[in-house]
Amino acid sequence: MDLIEEVKNKQIVLVVLPKTQYTNKLIEVVKAVDVVSNKVCYVCLNKPYNSIIDNLKANNLDLDKYFFIDVLTSTVKTPEPTDNCEFVQSPSALTDISLAFTKAVQEMNCNNVLFDAISTLTIYQDIGEIIKFTQNLMTKARVSGVKSVYIALKEDSDELVKDLTMFVDGVVELG
Repeated sequence: MDLIEEVKNKQIVLVVLPKTQYTNKLIEVVKAVDVVSNKVCYVCLNKPYNSIIDNLKANNLDLDKYFFIDVLTSTVKTPEPTDNCEFVQSPSALTDISLAFTKAVQEMNCNNVLFDAISTLTIYQDIGEIIKFTQNLMTKARVSGVKSVYIALKEDSDELVKDLTMFVDGVVELG
């Protein structure tokens, strides 16, 4: 099954990318999510919101279709408030990320959530906490009927990838 079919037909998908191909394959994943979604919540764990916006524009994607959760910008400056982005104070603020996720689903009507990249959280939290956090988000998504795609970098944590595989409906390895 190809990436678009997997994202279209499964509720929760884990996409595993090698670090060396992350930048090239990321836009492929974003486009697959974009094609099957009415409104996408893009959780920026790897790059700040403005970088993601630039990348989406460069690939001619409709920015009105996106709501963002940015966990990085607030760590270096106080961001200007914007309607299409929820700024979380830091990547280690898992409760705040979870609350922003709920807002995206309930208030912003996002029907698909993209986590770029869930494995980045291993820098800020131990694996056990990230697995609990991610399983909680997946449960929220299932209960809400929302699709979600989690990107994990293969080299960041084999343990994380193995454990998350247990909770998802499909795994796609790119590269």
